[in-house]
Amino acid sequence: MGMVAAALGYLTPVQGALIQEVIDVAVILNALRALRIRSAEPQPIYTGHGAVIAQKGI
Repeated sequence: MGMVAAALGYLTPVQGALIQEVIDVAVILNALRALRIRSAEPQPIYTGHGAVIAQKGI
């Protein structure tokens, strides 16, 4: 939507650049948040027949 608004002249180049920077920072922070999330307890790895073959640890 922002690119369309800029292409039609509703945003100045500076406004477009600032909006893009905000989006970039949000994406980076979300990626860092996703890397930080881990389970507190090891999760079992199951075979197709229901047997536990290993534990996923931290």
